[in-house]
Amino acid sequence: VLPPDINKSKIGFALEQDPDSFDGKAIRFGFSAIKNVGEAAIGAMLSAREAEGDFKTLYEFCQRVDQQKVNKKVLESLIKSGAMDKFGKRASMLSALEKIRTKGVMSQREKDSGQTALFNDPVNLATDNFPNLEEFSRQELLSLEKELLGFYLTEHPLAPVLSLLGSQRSHRVGELRPGGSADPHGFVKIGGIVTGIRIVLTKNKGLEMAFVKIEDESGIIEAVVFPKIFSRSRNCWAKDQLVLVKGRLESRDEGQTLLVEEARILEEKELSAEVKIPSQMSPRKLVELNKILKQSPGKDKLTLVFTDNQGRAKKMVLPFG
Repeated sequence: VLPPDINKSKIGFALEQDPDSFDGKAIRFGFSAIKNVGEAAIGAMLSAREAEGDFKTLYEFCQRVDQQKVNKKVLESLIKSGAMDKFGKRASMLSALEKIRTKGVMSQREKDSGQTALFNDPVNLATDNFPNLEEFSRQELLSLEKELLGFYLTEHPLAPVLSLLGSQRSHRVGELRPGGSADPHGFVKIGGIVTGIRIVLTKNKGLEMAFVKIEDESGIIEAVVFPKIFSRSRNCWAKDQLVLVKGRLESRDEGQTLLVEEARILEEKELSAEVKIPSQMSPRKLVELNKILKQSPGKDKLTLVFTDNQGRAKKMVLPFG
């Protein structure tokens, strides 16, 4: 799936030729799936594009498209979603949007009233002169994507650490089932990103507690953080925070809920890569593996995971990287 593009997207999702894909085809994200972008705005953009061709700059876009239908909120959504990335950095575009949009509206009024642009420099249409601002961080860009498109399109925020997260968690969210914990006390441990948080006060003592949505690459679960746990893990509960959570599952009418017992921020530097050792691996191959690892020193932690014939695993963290 290709991201939305101001010059390529249509109303809905559409098939498109893509030389970089496996079979030469891809699906282009449609305008109607972007939050805050309605039918009137889409119609105005497509009409302008059909009449005069592709948009070359943000100012040219604002000058050509009906600004009553494509208002500031729509423009912000188009920029944040990545649909206008060909014009510049999102941070710079948002910073200059009000000024550029005002110029576009004035240009439209002059055109509608029959005033000539004799003394206007036509070159201005070819450049936006954005302020030189630092672009949003990767995490911020992904958050904007999730907010406007409904999911992470470019990549999941956990993508850089997914291969390492296994040594820290007992389950992926999508694997959680009531009674499915191998822990004798019924605990499960998940790692994920905080995608939503609602802090409330208890009725009796007015203490803070939280309802939190935690997401990994396999799904989302709601976690309940009671006052005692919340007070000592407050730094964990912020949107887009990467956390490691231990708790017990509880089935409710609306689905499963995780009752949090422990939580902490998950630092990427502490994650450990895993090498899974099958039960039938010969001693000779283990010796070879040991030799390979010792000949390839590094800073990353490494964990060997030994599995038996029944699928049970034991982990051994190596003393070297």
